[in-house]
Amino acid sequence: MSVSRFFKKSSLVSQALQVRISEAAKNLNYTPNPIAASLASRNSKIIPIYIPYLRFAAIHYMRSINKVLQKQGFQNFLLSNDGITSEEKIFENILKWRPQGLIIVGNITSRNVRKKLRDIKIPLVETATNNPIDSFLGFDYQNAGARMAEYLIKEKYKKIAFVGTSLDSRALHTSLIYTGFCKTIQNSGMKISKLINYKENEKDNLISKSQNPGADSMSKILSSKQKIEVVVYADDFFALDAHIFCKKNNIQIKKDIAIVTFSGTFPATFAVTPSITSIDMDHKKVGLLAAELLVKKINNKNYQKINYIEPNFIIGGSA
Repeated sequence: MSVSRFFKKSSLVSQALQVRISEAAKNLNYTPNPIAASLASRNSKIIPIYIPYLRFAAIHYMRSINKVLQKQGFQNFLLSNDGITSEEKIFENILKWRPQGLIIVGNITSRNVRKKLRDIKIPLVETATNNPIDSFLGFDYQNAGARMAEYLIKEKYKKIAFVGTSLDSRALHTSLIYTGFCKTIQNSGMKISKLINYKENEKDNLISKSQNPGADSMSKILSSKQKIEVVVYADDFFALDAHIFCKKNNIQIKKDIAIVTFSGTFPATFAVTPSITSIDMDHKKVGLLAAELLVKKINNKNYQKINYIEPNFIIGGSA
């Protein structure tokens, strides 16, 4: 029992015993297995982080989440799907680990999984949903899409293209952005003139060939006969590459074609000339606050169930 207490928290045993246990572990080349210890306990220290599709933003989320949870002594690990495995199978495996909590960076689309998570009452924080199972912390993505549409309408843009990946997937926050944008455009009596919605494998194939959907989409838009005035990129990685493509091809951004995006992944969005008009969504802040909220829930402290973060609308020189 003393050995177990030592590896959980060394200060729980005497100084003399700490020295003896440390020496014995060193001589035996023993390394404690925190995962096994968690599974053997009702009070697991495991926190899975589920991200439906791995994208660049995941780096920012995970760094912030790790910063909070590891300080609290939790073991967290990342799980993703990319549309390969059913959500039912993924969460069946997750729950076998007896996690003490769960963070979902995205949205759960399976009704069966949502019901199961609701029934077992596991502490849970979601970051991209309009209907949280337990609690929510993040941006109002539909509202962000609507705000961008309102800005373009105010600036008198008529011919609008929208570019994204898997915009029909309810698991992704970009689908909410697209929904909010479309509703506002339609309510104004307008419509999106051109939609480019890459499938995940199409995007991956381009990137594997050292190409980028940003340049690819901009090339297609400029070569079309629709005379698009502004391109809305759901992903700032695409917007940044489209910007570079225009510069390389002597296309004047804003005068020949305008670019806007939803940022939070690449700071270079604001460093290029002209800077890209965007709604800035701080993924690091979402990860940090989501982890802090989960810790509060696990420790039975008071918390607010629905927590919206206000994004910054940054008007650059691109639109």
